[in-house]
Amino acid sequence: MNAPLARTRDHGRSGPAVAFFRWFSRRKLAGAMDGVYVRGLETLREALADGPVIVALNHASWWDILLIIWLDGLVDADARAVMDARNLKKLPYFGLIGAVPLDRQDKQQAWRDIASIAGLLDRPNRLVFIYPQGRHRPTGIRPLGLKPGVRVLAAQARVPVVPVSVQYGFRETEKITATLDIGAPLPPPVDGADPAWLATLETALVRGLVAGEAWLDRGYKAEDGGGFTAAIPPRRAAKQDGPAARALGWMVRQLNRRRSHG
Repeated sequence: MNAPLARTRDHGRSGPAVAFFRWFSRRKLAGAMDGVYVRGLETLREALADGPVIVALNHASWWDILLIIWLDGLVDADARAVMDARNLKKLPYFGLIGAVPLDRQDKQQAWRDIASIAGLLDRPNRLVFIYPQGRHRPTGIRPLGLKPGVRVLAAQARVPVVPVSVQYGFRETEKITATLDIGAPLPPPVDGADPAWLATLETALVRGLVAGEAWLDRGYKAEDGGGFTAAIPPRRAAKQDGPAARALGWMVRQLNRRRSHG
């Protein structure tokens, strides 16, 4: 039998810790990715101006954590993020930037945790991030496998849920590109057991994933449309002018010259 976990209470966030992690996440994303593109940012800002919201995201990779820290800074919300209680116990410093526990191993404790998290959604600009899948899953797998916790949380808190679809893909560099498609807020379910509401959330998340995938499929031409804008622009121009890029260009030209003569 597992020993009971000590509960991690919400004591508010540490301003210096939040500022550092926001800076670090943007710096890491800018250096490691070929751009981060967002669609629907104003939708989230407007929802936050009206009152507290839940943001439900698909969960595909480790990068998702940095993306929500960065997105929190982009909208300057007073955010919390649902985190597995055991992981939070191992990494307690995440509590300084708003992580709150959800015990996935103990069903009764999970319901108590959800009730506690619902109580945090009590003011405008308060935001709770949640990954309804509960684990990493590739973005192409259908159905998404959403767990009912987000439905129960929304029903108890009586706040809208904003779907955010996070898609990843490669274009023409070795770095990955991320898209965030922010959908229209969904009204909370009247009943915490309503299966149709969870299906509606799934539909919204899949729609955003498909949109991001289609945009990425257009390659660099995607810079010109699709509703996505470069919130973190790619750093391609400087590298194209560097010595490595010039050497590669010379090699390609030599290869093309040989092909044309032979």
